[in-house]
Amino acid sequence: MNFTLPSEIYAETAESFLGLLENSNPGDMVDIPVCYGGDVDIALKIAMKIKEKGLNTSAGFFVASAGIPIFSAGKERYANSWTRFFLHQTQIPVYIETNVNKSILGADYDTLETYDQVMAKFIAHNIGANENEILKLINNEGGNGTWFDIEKAIELNLVTQLKEEESAEAVALVAKLNLFKAEEEKQMDEKKPEQEPQEPQSGVSDVELQVNALNASLQEVQKLFAERLDNLEKKLETITDSLKEVAKEAKLKPLSPEDVDKINEKPKTNLQRFIEKSLSK
Repeated sequence: MNFTLPSEIYAETAESFLGLLENSNPGDMVDIPVCYGGDVDIALKIAMKIKEKGLNTSAGFFVASAGIPIFSAGKERYANSWTRFFLHQTQIPVYIETNVNKSILGADYDTLETYDQVMAKFIAHNIGANENEILKLINNEGGNGTWFDIEKAIELNLVTQLKEEESAEAVALVAKLNLFKAEEEKQMDEKKPEQEPQEPQSGVSDVELQVNALNASLQEVQKLFAERLDNLEKKLETITDSLKEVAKEAKLKPLSPEDVDKINEKPKTNLQRFIEKSLSK
């Protein structure tokens, strides 16, 4: 069974989706055609439910911001050769405090930093990556973050499976995935107790075949990337602008890193309702 994640993650959009996931079974798929992000705490609730149910995740055109921890929660994580990912620092889109002093600013800073650290820790734990490497992507460009492609996602182990495609680019990426898996198996074998040495076998190893396939495809892959690059950069600029607009509607609430999956929503104040109503006009 397939479940489609809303493109924007807020309490209103997530409520019905979480209800649907209650009827899911291990191995079912959470499709993410496009995700702009949204509330981090709500995203973590969805991610925890995906882990609890043992579901897989599948990325489409792009997954951004709070959508990354949701995608990372999948047991198997599928993507296309052209899928893009985006991580950045948590933001307060509308700062409404008055008579602010350094203690208030410091508390808000700590809240934002806690969000970033919890995001990085959660993602790194799910995919077996280094937490500092995730934080580096989040903090890049003064906190504006990082767009990264399928190759970086494979390198991080964020993507574990490539969707079937008949192209040289896909062949090259599958070869790269196989290389990472072969390297993992090699490391596992090195940890096993030593065995009696065996005579070397003649012929070409699977890893060498994969490397040859990867090298043979590189020129054609470069052509494909060159053809797509101009259009893709324009699309990414448009997406980045859209993300900034979506961020204006985000509702940031303090997060407890010790219990990220048990977050209670705070009631909105009249001032918050007024600001949200004004922004929606």
